[in-house]
Amino acid sequence: MMHCEDPVIISQYSGPRDFEHHNVIRGPRAELACVHNIIKLVYRYGTKVHMTHLTLPQSISMIRLSGLDITFDVTPHHMLLSQEECLARADKPAYCKVNPPLRDETTRRELLAMFIRGEVPIVASDHAPHADWEKDKPYDEAPPGIVGLETTAPLLLTLWRRGFADLGTVIRAIQERPAKFLGLNVGIKQGSCADLTIINTKARHRIEPEKFRSKAKFSPFKGFEVDVAVVATILHGKLAYLNEEYVDGATRKLLENSLPH
Repeated sequence: MMHCEDPVIISQYSGPRDFEHHNVIRGPRAELACVHNIIKLVYRYGTKVHMTHLTLPQSISMIRLSGLDITFDVTPHHMLLSQEECLARADKPAYCKVNPPLRDETTRRELLAMFIRGEVPIVASDHAPHADWEKDKPYDEAPPGIVGLETTAPLLLTLWRRGFADLGTVIRAIQERPAKFLGLNVGIKQGSCADLTIINTKARHRIEPEKFRSKAKFSPFKGFEVDVAVVATILHGKLAYLNEEYVDGATRKLLENSLPH
């Protein structure tokens, strides 16, 4: 599994170093060169490879045209945020610093269109938590990463609720294919591990990072209106999360005893 950016190409950059130039500092050529080289190596050696966090429609097209068994994923933020929009709306510019970078609006739209057409097999949250004070640092010192654990399902299922994407496309990308890729025995079937997420598909609200259960309570998606909400999580058959709160052992037992048998 690899995060595909060519470090040699990145090291050749000699221009301004700030948040506005992040997409140039780690430009598209670095990703495309890496994808091209990996395709050649897989063709030669037959190694199983997964490329994570691809940002360019051209990268996906190269993989598909190769005909090789190369899997890949993209992130919600690369499909839903351009660098320009993120910098314009985020409370801090470092909230938009992520590797590989957010791309321009045209690229973002093309990547989202590929997902809607079912051409993106897996979506990865790219959960990268940092302390808020770390995001106050200057460009070269601020750590890259966007928190995605608590926003991925609401954002992508909202695409379905608003008629942009098919429900099956979303579920396959965020649950079915990732579980198969990782060899996880999950799902609603006899004999599978009871790891379930219960979602309210009629719960319109705005994303409020200060309510995240993650310790990283910030997000460039702050204020985005979504139409669904995760209301409960069942982990190995035990209720672990309910209505924005973690469930401890005593509360879980009380809830289970109150359910009809």
